[in-house]
Amino acid sequence: MIKKIKQIKNIGIFKDFSWNSSISEFKNYNAFYGWNGTGKTTITRILSVFEKGEIGSLKLEDDSKCIIETDSGVLELSKFSIPDALKNNIRVFNEDFINDNLNWKEGKASPILIIGKLQKERKNKLDEIKDSLEKKKNELRQKENEREKKEKEKRKILERARNKIKESLRGVVGVKPKSARANDYINYTVVDVENVLKGEEELKLNDDEIFQLKNSLKEREVKDIIFEMEADFTWIDDVISNSQKIFDTIIPEAGLKLLNEKDEKLKEWLRIGHEIHRDKEKPVVCEFCKNEISEERLKELADYFNDILINLINNINETIIKIEQNDIPAINLQKEQFYSEFQSNFLELSNNFTQQKSRIKSELNKIKEALKEKRKKPSQKFVFDFSVLKEEVENIKNTIKQLNDLISKNNKNTELFEDKLKELAHKLEVGIISKYKSDYNEKVKELKTLQSDIDSLTKEKKELENRKNELEQKLKEHHIAAGRFNGLLTSFMGRDEIILETKDEGYIIKRKNSDEPAKNLSESERNAIALIYFLIKLEEENFDANNGIVVIDDPVSSFDSQNLYRAFGFIKEKIKDSNPKQVFIFTHNFPFFRLIRNWVSYENHSFYMIKSKIRGNERHSVIKRIDKLLEKYNSEYTFLFKFIYQRAKSQDGSLEQDYIFPNVIRKFLENYISFKVPIGGVNIHEKFKKLCEDYLEIEQGTKTYIESYCQDQSHPLYQDSPTDFDTRLLGEIQEVCRAVIKLLEITDPKHYQHLKEKVGNKNV
Repeated sequence: MIKKIKQIKNIGIFKDFSWNSSISEFKNYNAFYGWNGTGKTTITRILSVFEKGEIGSLKLEDDSKCIIETDSGVLELSKFSIPDALKNNIRVFNEDFINDNLNWKEGKASPILIIGKLQKERKNKLDEIKDSLEKKKNELRQKENEREKKEKEKRKILERARNKIKESLRGVVGVKPKSARANDYINYTVVDVENVLKGEEELKLNDDEIFQLKNSLKEREVKDIIFEMEADFTWIDDVISNSQKIFDTIIPEAGLKLLNEKDEKLKEWLRIGHEIHRDKEKPVVCEFCKNEISEERLKELADYFNDILINLINNINETIIKIEQNDIPAINLQKEQFYSEFQSNFLELSNNFTQQKSRIKSELNKIKEALKEKRKKPSQKFVFDFSVLKEEVENIKNTIKQLNDLISKNNKNTELFEDKLKELAHKLEVGIISKYKSDYNEKVKELKTLQSDIDSLTKEKKELENRKNELEQKLKEHHIAAGRFNGLLTSFMGRDEIILETKDEGYIIKRKNSDEPAKNLSESERNAIALIYFLIKLEEENFDANNGIVVIDDPVSSFDSQNLYRAFGFIKEKIKDSNPKQVFIFTHNFPFFRLIRNWVSYENHSFYMIKSKIRGNERHSVIKRIDKLLEKYNSEYTFLFKFIYQRAKSQDGSLEQDYIFPNVIRKFLENYISFKVPIGGVNIHEKFKKLCEDYLEIEQGTKTYIESYCQDQSHPLYQDSPTDFDTRLLGEIQEVCRAVIKLLEITDPKHYQHLKEKVGNKNV
């Protein structure tokens, strides 16, 4: 049995992992939980090396090392040493197993290996070919190591050039490099360097020329293009024109004497009564009191409510509305948008604009009040001085013109600056890289010679492998296994749509009632076939399951919930049937982990978690004890909340700790928002928008912060290798976590309180 992985150094994203006393030794049943990209597959590939006796798809450096402690002693794996103590005692199911054993493109699978006595003669011949093949592999490996060394030397040349470019040009913004690959010089890579070196352009610059170019590039930074300001003042001209006509209009005194009192409601009542009765036949009877209205009274009302007065009142009201409904746009610019030479001028114009706008609004208010007074006294002529307003309108128009002239000058500087900046930056870029061209060309020539040797050796090796595979194929007995395989596949899938038919070269995967090999298998169908194939292979003659080790990596990654439970039951049954000495199961699927956890809890078991953190701008993975929340409870949701809650309360953050938070936050919110807003057919961002509409007390800043942060910073391209990381996350994580906590407090305070109590329990 394997007791512990004492050390993993520089293999995949395991840079310097060491087993410590807080991690319990492996038991008979061992379950690992870890998100994608944390290194689960790397561990299974390490164990697969012990099974196959070859490196396979595992990438090892000269200083790579893995030390495993077993019941029988310590095994050390390196690029130059592969122990064979576990070769016949371990079987690994992972992505490499599927690729090695199943040819999905052709719909074929390798037959199960069963060697009989009659094949002895073929076996001897096979051994001879294997010896020749091993010698050829060693010769090829030496050439590949030499090539790898030359590749590293070439890369160092490229890295020195890249570092020099980034050092010299990282301050240049808004210019796409000459390489045409990177968007800016901050993100300049060795690929960009190589693109320039492969080109024909070469420029030799001395140190003084390079120094002058650097100084020219430091002179100033480029500003964004600014759109000119637009403003419409025709409505003010209309206000002035209409107001002048209104103030000049005089309603005769006749008829006005009947209402000297200031009762506006009574005036309106009389106006409506006049409209009702003026066209009736005489004698006119009042619709209100049923008394006859005298000729004199009708004349008084007609004099007062004549068309001129009505039109005047309407014009007054319309002009007031025009004043109230229109406004002058503001200047939405900052001085920082202008080059320093224009900033003081901009501030002066902006101040003038503000004062002029204020005076215009003041004059318009005066006109509005005068119009209201005219409405009360229509028989009086009003005199109003519009000269101040007209002057201020001309002044503000002139200010806008001056501002647009200033914007035009600023934009012109930007256009000229960008062209000049681009020319200088490209010249310096090519000049720096040209210094490395000679060394680079020499390494390319050496690599070309090595590649020719490797191609020849690879061809010879391929020919030996073809002969070896041909003999191995003849040694495989598979006819008996096919019927049993189909029965297990039907049991697993719950239907017999897919069958395996035996051929001389192995299995043919077919759809039922079809003579053609199956094409376009779904991922779940492929996983089912691969998993059953692996479990049957545990019965091979050269593997003693009762004393062996079985390793299974993410067997349910593409199954839906129904197939997930069926897959679990199938794995559990087959593991019990084969009764291996030790089992390792790795998964990123928490429902599947929960099933495994509940099953092996009654066995001799241990649970582990694989985590990936950032240290020194590089990902490092470690094996840890499983978090109590994941071990004790049936939900990953509480575990994610614990992360967010603790980080929201803690000031002690680091890049190493904060690396996982974008996906933690997103995954938690997806769960929370989905049950708060159970709307199907929309993405999580639409649901988040709906949640914010339901709770208007959520601040706009909180909405934008959470939405943009999760969208921009989560979902990296996970793989078992180092990746770049945005160090700007430092200093932002705690605020985002606090925003998420605030969201819960507002939208579901009781639920939030229960979660707090759960993670506050000392037993978790």
